[in-house]
Amino acid sequence: MPQPPSRGPSQPRDWRGDSAVPVSQTPGGRRLLRVLASLAMLVLVGLFVVVVLSLIAAGPTTHLVVPLAIQKYGKGLPLLLYSDRDEQALPGPPLVERLLAAQSHETQLSFDRLGETIDSANRSLNPDKDVLLVYLSAHWISSGGEVYLVDSTYNPQLEQPNNNTSCHQLSKVLNALNGSSARLTLVLLDAGRATWEPRWGQVVDQFPERLTEAVKELPRPAGSGDLWVLSAYSPHETAHVLHSARRSVFATFVTAALNGAADRSGDREVTFPEFHDFILTNVNRWVGSAPGRELVSQTPLLLQAGVGPSNTPPEVALTRLSKPWSANDEYKAITGQELIDPAAEKKEGDANRRAWRRSRPSCRDDRASSRRQPETRSIFPAAGCLDSRGR
Repeated sequence: MPQPPSRGPSQPRDWRGDSAVPVSQTPGGRRLLRVLASLAMLVLVGLFVVVVLSLIAAGPTTHLVVPLAIQKYGKGLPLLLYSDRDEQALPGPPLVERLLAAQSHETQLSFDRLGETIDSANRSLNPDKDVLLVYLSAHWISSGGEVYLVDSTYNPQLEQPNNNTSCHQLSKVLNALNGSSARLTLVLLDAGRATWEPRWGQVVDQFPERLTEAVKELPRPAGSGDLWVLSAYSPHETAHVLHSARRSVFATFVTAALNGAADRSGDREVTFPEFHDFILTNVNRWVGSAPGRELVSQTPLLLQAGVGPSNTPPEVALTRLSKPWSANDEYKAITGQELIDPAAEKKEGDANRRAWRRSRPSCRDDRASSRRQPETRSIFPAAGCLDSRGR
């Protein structure tokens, strides 16, 4: 009788049996793997799209409008000192895009082009990310309870603001900007450099108060972004200039901030709160420490449409930097306090100030010119010129 084969050491047996094959080699297994691979590919494509869209939306396209920086006025108004240099120093591409090329902005055409440019920009501005910066530098006058920005053709000896095409009502200018479709519109209003001139008729400067009222009364259009206005100075103050650098104090720090000096966090973005803090701190600090100005102040005033004064701007990036501020060769390692040297202002500023005074017209020329004109009611005394002592 044959003996059963002897069993050797126990061998592990596959629970699937001797006929089991890998799943990948079965028709159902291959279909399952294809489905899983397709799902994985879809997930990767979706993640890629999300990342790309996030990168596109991360950096706002900043449009810088520079339509109005009037320096030279007629005989009726004094020179708006250094405004042309302030305009030229504002940043351009690639940091920001200028919607208006720097041209002569001396006449009514500049205000007309401002409205046309805003209308044109509204068709391409993205309300989710774009930021519109508007820099305005011009003389202002007050008449009949209204404030007007004036171009270089205005003659206070001959004309009245309310029926004069060279006078532009401030509330109407702000209303035109208030309709922007940008996520945020910031108006940088650099005025008040010459309103202290008693011979001009502006003995009391009420521009900040009137500006506050005008901004507070602005409506907040549904579906539009916020409008903010940053004035160079507050009530009971005046705006100051740097004779050494031939710039205004306000514009000097605005330029530095937009170029990256305000990037406190070092993330290569200048946010609205960083920008505001930098301007507010450094303008006030420098004016108070300048030679001969220890008892004066200049405090930029931030206003929100429909609200009025506000010190809580939204966390929106105004500019994005290609490199950190510390790596910027032009402004390397500069702080706000070092940006303007008081000693240089005292030495070079005195020379530039004397040169500017010599370049101003004399009152005798102005009076001779006025005698040749028809006699009209003037809202200002003869102004914008020097007296016999050169002041």
